[in-house]
Amino acid sequence: MSKERFASFDIGSNTILMLIVEKDSNKLKVLRDEQAIARLGENVWETNSISDEAIHRAEAILKKFKSICDKVQVKKIFAIASSAIREARNGKAVAGALSNILDTEINIISGNKEAELSYLGTVENEEPSLVIDIGGGSTEIIIGHKGKIHFKQSIPIGVVKLTEKYFSNHPPKETEIQAMRAFICDILQGVPKVDEKFSIYAVAGTPTTLAAVHIGIKDYNSELVNHHKLELSSIQKITNRFLKLTVPEITQNYGIEPMRADVISAGSIILEECLSYLQRDYCIVNVYGLRLGVLKEQLID
Repeated sequence: MSKERFASFDIGSNTILMLIVEKDSNKLKVLRDEQAIARLGENVWETNSISDEAIHRAEAILKKFKSICDKVQVKKIFAIASSAIREARNGKAVAGALSNILDTEINIISGNKEAELSYLGTVENEEPSLVIDIGGGSTEIIIGHKGKIHFKQSIPIGVVKLTEKYFSNHPPKETEIQAMRAFICDILQGVPKVDEKFSIYAVAGTPTTLAAVHIGIKDYNSELVNHHKLELSSIQKITNRFLKLTVPEITQNYGIEPMRADVISAGSIILEECLSYLQRDYCIVNVYGLRLGVLKEQLID
């Protein structure tokens, strides 16, 4: 095989993602893009510890993904872990155990590093850009221009974290929704606003799920979702629909798997509030983000 293959693993608070690419000269061609929900962040912000159940879910996913890497002859795996493992008391031990499955070290990255890699993997040109990366435990907001980052911040408004903090059941109470919105608005005050020449990108499971719902597809298709223009008015309509449904109804009506359906309302609110705060009426959805950024940093000169 003349062209070498590499993989990145993004081990997040809700989802584990794997991207396999083929390197040809200084270009990366995507061969496989896989994701599965382990919910490593389940109850982490209450117990300060990743549970045995979450670890077992992650182990099963990583074994499956590692098997795929072996079959397609991946030369090297680059793996990172973010908010849940970063914050949990047993995070380092969990990362060590999961590293054994991948035969490579899982690098626990800081929120700032997460922001840098997300920007690198999302923005494909040198135009002024702002990236919103909504994760399970945190959201990264990054502003850059001509390949250089001018502002980056990791803020504690992840979909799992906020769902556990504010929603006792689904559908949530109106008082719970308003409390979540108020908290997000307060947190966002430290983020600078940008002018109209800046493109706004949204990355990770929340915007890709919202894009699929907006397009009207239940079977996820990355080609249709990538670069989809998602308007704030559409996000608001979809969010309002979600907030009136039970989790099984969200799964049945929109084809969203249960372990995303129970946190998609919080994610939708986060994205809605971010765009409202920035006074922008749409964002551009990107499907790769952090996991592509990991590979670009390691493989592109």
